[in-house]
Amino acid sequence: MNEGMIRSELSQAIRNRRTAAALLVGLAIAVIHVFHNLAPRVDVWNEAALNLKGEMEYPCHLFDEWMCGNTYNLEGFLYFMIFPLLAVFPYSGSFYNDKERGYIRQIYVRTERTVYLRAKFCAVFLTGGMVVTLPLLVNFMICAALLPALYPQELAGTFINASVMWYRLYEMHPVLYVVLFLGIDFVFAGLTACLPLLFSYYSDKKYVILLMPFIMHIFIYAVCMMSGRSDAVKYAPAYLTFAGSGCPSVWWLAGYMSVYFLLGGAAYWRIGRTEDIF
Repeated sequence: MNEGMIRSELSQAIRNRRTAAALLVGLAIAVIHVFHNLAPRVDVWNEAALNLKGEMEYPCHLFDEWMCGNTYNLEGFLYFMIFPLLAVFPYSGSFYNDKERGYIRQIYVRTERTVYLRAKFCAVFLTGGMVVTLPLLVNFMICAALLPALYPQELAGTFINASVMWYRLYEMHPVLYVVLFLGIDFVFAGLTACLPLLFSYYSDKKYVILLMPFIMHIFIYAVCMMSGRSDAVKYAPAYLTFAGSGCPSVWWLAGYMSVYFLLGGAAYWRIGRTEDIF
């Protein structure tokens, strides 16, 4: 029964028009990045790579020029600022809808609450993670078809240096570094998508519930920007999960994920098991 409920929720989440719309927005940003940043210059870059004039020159390469490869491309910055909206849009409001329409009462009569709550969490988490991560993967693959996958060199100019975590991994195994951050983005986006599950207990305004993760995201970013420390912005989720910025502290990343899980997972579960909906 548990697996059947999860399959049912996942089917509804994936076949949802809102999921398709969120994916299209993410893919549009990923493709625009290619046309805006790579297409006009890729031939020049590849030609220059064959005619380097000195040992200090280094060609443009995949791991620096894809959408998450650097923090100064507009599309990458925009994507990581709005990713909470992309994550929650597909299916995060479904729990509120079930409560509002009374559908949840029928579910609780037919099966255990824990089965439904678990299935809803899994569907929202997986859908949010997929919608945010898939456009990044598509962008990386397109860029890989246009630029050489050279090993990054710190002397060539990069934000990934000894001040951030896993910089050796970036230099020696850049593909693994990209996969690691795609996994981080998937988990963080999934946890962000689950936050409205908790907020649904406290508000009867659907759009307030769905906007809260984005408001939290922007608030943390603004606090970091106004802190007075030049590197404080790196500790905002928008940069901690950005491969081209690097993660300055795995503890901050784990801390954000833990808080988000406690809110959108543990607290949602605890309240849902005892909530009076009849």
